Amino acid sequence: MITQIDRSVCRLLRERLDISLKALAEELGVEIEAGNASFNGSNATFKLKISTKNNDGTVNSKEAEDFKMYAFRWGLKPEDLNKEVIINGETYRISGAKPRSSKYPILAEQLTGSRAGTTFKFTPFRIQLALK
Repeated sequence: MITQIDRSVCRLLRERLDISLKALAEELGVEIEAGNASFNGSNATFKLKISTKNNDGTVNSKEAEDFKMYAFRWGLKPEDLNKEVIINGETYRISGAKPRSSKYPILAEQLTGSRAGTTFKFTPFRIQLALK
């Protein structure tokens, strides 16, 4: 029984939540992510992010929707979302955007190399060059 909520209890809760949320997400056909948590001695609050999926399995994340909405702002097209580009010899997939980031608003997931699966931020100009 948990009598006090501290950092180690939040880690334990996160592990258990991730397992339960994965099963629920598969059942409902969505993606569910547990975000940041805040806590004090007797309470904890976890942020949840729930996204629908397309027929091909790609996730309709907020970042992906933002990319489609603001692509023209950066000289890109909404269709550029999920395109693969090569930057510095590594392959990336354009995965979304953070419109409030003035310098590096474009997000791309690295597909090859030692950091595959990691999301990186790029300038619009860098992505424009890679798409040509």
